[in-house]
Amino acid sequence: MAIVRHCQSSNFSEILIFAYTQFYRYIDAKNNKGFMANVIKRLVVTGLSLLSILLPLAAHTQETEYFDGAQDTEAEAEHDGSYFYLGLMAGNADMTTEFDASSVFDGMKYEQSQDEQGFGLYTGFNFADVWSLEGMLFIVMDMQGRPSELPIDDVYLTVITLTPSYHFHIYPSWSLFVKAGLGVMIYTEDYDKHGEEFSHSDSDYWTGIGFSFGAGTQFDITDNIAIRLSYDYVEAELESDDNNHHPNLLDVDQDFELVSFGIHYQF
Repeated sequence: MAIVRHCQSSNFSEILIFAYTQFYRYIDAKNNKGFMANVIKRLVVTGLSLLSILLPLAAHTQETEYFDGAQDTEAEAEHDGSYFYLGLMAGNADMTTEFDASSVFDGMKYEQSQDEQGFGLYTGFNFADVWSLEGMLFIVMDMQGRPSELPIDDVYLTVITLTPSYHFHIYPSWSLFVKAGLGVMIYTEDYDKHGEEFSHSDSDYWTGIGFSFGAGTQFDITDNIAIRLSYDYVEAELESDDNNHHPNLLDVDQDFELVSFGIHYQF
């Protein structure tokens, strides 16, 4: 059994190292966009590196008491007292935005895909050892503008999710999790002021509610501090705000994929 567990830990470490190198090459191939891209890349890569080191250590130090029955099923099911948690996250988002047909696009739909970096926060409440309710707020700024009759100055996307999460405990301090629930997205365009045309609004908004799902892995460094690597997907149809400028009274289909690294405190 010890040999098998050692092999499993080694294999998992190798998988994480492989993921580390592939992610690094992926970001480099995407024409790195300066300082922010480097910051996000280093955060995620550092997270992968930490996981590749800490998880095998956790397996080595905890496998004896875990598999020898020191922690039986009932003990594992008991709540450890850490109900509420709050954390910060950073990651790389792939987004696809599809605008409905309009005269701006010669009567055809317009689709734009891009990947950008962003920051956010997440919070949750643990109902039991395996169940939690989690919320996320993530903002992507400096997105590419689309063809428009209006002078677009800045574009950003705000993503909010509310998802029940289920945790699979591999070791006492290491777990995998899956989650699914609701996702809200707000697509915003800011414009340069241009005479009376923009006297009523300097921004246009599209909002919508869709579905969200995700998965990831979490490692508890201490009883109160944990790090995680996660994937999130959100899809929604966004409706234009009634106060949008006339060319922007069209709906938007938005897809959002996020790979992120986070660290949180468990109260």
